[in-house]
Amino acid sequence: MSTVLERADQIKPAWKERFQVPLYLTILGGLAATAVYAPGLIRFWPFSAAEFVQRMVPLFLISLFIERALEVFVTTWRGPEAAIRDHKIKALRKGVEQGTSTPEDLAKACEDRERCKSKVQRVAFAGSVALGIIISSVGVRALGLFVDPTAFGTLSEMQRAAFNMVDVLLTGAMLGGGSDALHKFVSVFTNFMERTAKQAKGDTQ
Repeated sequence: MSTVLERADQIKPAWKERFQVPLYLTILGGLAATAVYAPGLIRFWPFSAAEFVQRMVPLFLISLFIERALEVFVTTWRGPEAAIRDHKIKALRKGVEQGTSTPEDLAKACEDRERCKSKVQRVAFAGSVALGIIISSVGVRALGLFVDPTAFGTLSEMQRAAFNMVDVLLTGAMLGGGSDALHKFVSVFTNFMERTAKQAKGDTQ
């Protein structure tokens, strides 16, 4: 137990250095920009659950296209090496049963396979987010679908540009997160809207 705690203490400063400092700088930068430029409120037009789903369906389809495209590239990239590792693990398992291989060799081979799989998953996720940001940068946006264009046009040019940059990052992350995550988000929202409508209807009766 003491060894585990010592390792955790060693990892904790590195985690702070990687994530907490940029997070604090981002928060301070956002607060400073708000204090200096005093951006106005962005108004969203009212919409129903059906209108929300109708506008989110294209994003869902684009996210699905990204998944399938990356799946093709990843399969082509890691296919031969993955097959070789799986064949090696099968041979080691058979060797362990026959006494010609040691369990340590099998465990090491399985560990190498999981490590390579995790590395590929990280690369694929980074690639999907990057592709989502590229697609969003050419005009596919999520927040922009629900903003009142008349009220948005009255904002300053700097605020509109900042909003578009945030929209590109947010939409890129949503598209890169996969169609399952986007589907869950839509399901949660529609369920919430339906419950809210039922409660409002019950209160009026």
